[in-house]
Amino acid sequence: MTWLKDAFERIADDMPERDLAARAMAVHQRRRRNRTAFAAAAAVVVVTALAATLGVRLLPQTPREPAAPVKPPERATIEVGVVPSTASAPLFVAAAKGYFEQEGLTVTPRTIISGAHAVPKVSADALDLAQADHLAALRAIRAGQPLKIVSGLYEPGPGTTALVVKAKSAIRSVADLKGKKIGVSYLRSMEELALAGLLKKAGLSLDDVKLIECPLPDMTAAMARGRFDAALTVEPFVSMGAGQQRWRVLADLLTGDFADLPGQAWIASEEWIADNPATLAAFQRALAKAQRLIASDPGEAEAILPRYIRMTREESAAIKRGAYTTAIDLPGLRRLDELGRRYGFMKGRFDVQEAVLTSR
Repeated sequence: MTWLKDAFERIADDMPERDLAARAMAVHQRRRRNRTAFAAAAAVVVVTALAATLGVRLLPQTPREPAAPVKPPERATIEVGVVPSTASAPLFVAAAKGYFEQEGLTVTPRTIISGAHAVPKVSADALDLAQADHLAALRAIRAGQPLKIVSGLYEPGPGTTALVVKAKSAIRSVADLKGKKIGVSYLRSMEELALAGLLKKAGLSLDDVKLIECPLPDMTAAMARGRFDAALTVEPFVSMGAGQQRWRVLADLLTGDFADLPGQAWIASEEWIADNPATLAAFQRALAKAQRLIASDPGEAEAILPRYIRMTREESAAIKRGAYTTAIDLPGLRRLDELGRRYGFMKGRFDVQEAVLTSR
């Protein structure tokens, strides 16, 4: 040890030779005791600081109660109505990643044209849950259907919902739509409500156009055949049709008063909710996990879309996306309800809280 050699040399200057070893050893032992004491003190400081940082108490404490076990779902298999669009990506991500299986669920997707078409099936227990836009859900619940919005799903962003026309159409403005036919996925939809706002700005109303129902995946071909002159559509079909130069965007539907409105949600019947609380909770946990995954890695949604929509991975990468969320936007629902009343889609005041499943 270098320090021990130095100690011998310092002591040799003023001590007899016979005392060198004893004094050196005494120095060594004293320093060793000092180092041991210092190390012990340092350890106490480190442990104390770490405990303070982590919020850990070093003193004995009462053991915490163990977490309540998760109840298994009442139904091992459920059927869920899904609209084939960007909004439904979390369901397919959850299935592909095994999140439903981890919750003890087998989820069978059933393709639906729209949430409005799913309402009678959910009410009749032909579907356990279904994807629906908030306007369709509000209108059904206002009309007395025993349904609840059980979870949020998707909030559309800029450019994700659009009014489109043929690529070479002579229609250049919303005002040019007077007397024209417009394709819609279903009547009295959220897209139609936004169209009413656009038409009003152009000095027109819904009475000045003719609306024709058509499933979203069929709109491009139907427009090419001349079935209608314009269409209200959503992603991924907005970008796909434009990318294939089969149509062009005439206007973004969700702007002005219609910007940042809640989009898609999950609905279930009140009876089904009461009979299957653990099944619903398992479904919600799996979906929330998928939505968090997509939020951290949007590529997950990009990769899953071509599995259930006829499109390429390149087309999927090019589409515009909104936000996936499980939250239910009550202020947004109130705005949507007010807009629905303003344009004659609904009548009378209504507390939107009644449409939402409260915490169980």
